[in-house]
Amino acid sequence: MIQRSDDMARESKYHVITDWLRQTAEPVRRTSIDGLEETVGIKWGYPWGNDRTQPLSRSWMAAGYIVSQSGGTITFAHNPERATELLNGTKRAPNTAGTRTPTRLSRRKQRRDDIPLPSEAEVDKYLRLWNSLEDYRLQESALDKLFLTACPQNTDMDDILVKVSCLNEFYSTNIYSLFAVARHIQELDIDERLRASDPTLVGNIASITISGKPKVFYSFATKYCSHHQPLDYAIWDSYVDEVLKYFRDVDGFSDFAKDDLKQYSRFKDVLFEFRSFYGLERYNLKELDKYLWQLGKDRFAQKRFQKRKQAFIWPHKC
Repeated sequence: MIQRSDDMARESKYHVITDWLRQTAEPVRRTSIDGLEETVGIKWGYPWGNDRTQPLSRSWMAAGYIVSQSGGTITFAHNPERATELLNGTKRAPNTAGTRTPTRLSRRKQRRDDIPLPSEAEVDKYLRLWNSLEDYRLQESALDKLFLTACPQNTDMDDILVKVSCLNEFYSTNIYSLFAVARHIQELDIDERLRASDPTLVGNIASITISGKPKVFYSFATKYCSHHQPLDYAIWDSYVDEVLKYFRDVDGFSDFAKDDLKQYSRFKDVLFEFRSFYGLERYNLKELDKYLWQLGKDRFAQKRFQKRKQAFIWPHKC
């Protein structure tokens, strides 16, 4: 058991946790509540969170850690910059693009019991599920054959049109003018930029004017790039968006603002923050996408249905 000094004990009995974390100095440390109580010699019942008004929360933030809990498992993630912000109640400076990136201090959400903490076991579970679903597996295989073998280039209009049509059909990306989008991609001359994994290409493909009206097909653009370079381009989808925002609000793994995920470079940064925070570095972007999308579909589809149902019943207020 770790010993506390009398001075620390008088200031706060939880400073033993500060010492414990500083001694371990690990980037991510997971333990059970029972195991932690045995290690530090303190018993308590506490709703885990990063609330700087609570002495317990301040004990791990003082050591440069932020915490999350799933069931009986506690995860301490070493993130000194974020811990200092939470501890002091400060905000991060705007990023280089001038995007507002507010702190999430005032927007904490209650953790849902039906959404497990991200872990290697959870990712592996959803990857196995993906491989067991024949329609998902064969659809991906067909698209891989089309994008990577049959039509890897983007100079021939026939090839581009086939790829745009298949993506639109398989993913329901709501492209109603396939020819206009295909022509737009051809005119962008994207092959060199794809090979260079240029993140700005996503925004260029997404933004198009059709019949004099500006349109943004962001999700489609991420998918089009990803199917050419699956390890370099992550796919944005509304389910992925929901999952990232949920874990931002319950664990504080990042402080991105509402519309940041629609800026592709920032979206990728958030995915890397997510991967690092939860210790998932061994998974590539494609594997993370399969996990996040399936989790979002499992846990947020009903919520989306209810919102649409309510909007249908009460379309306007008089």
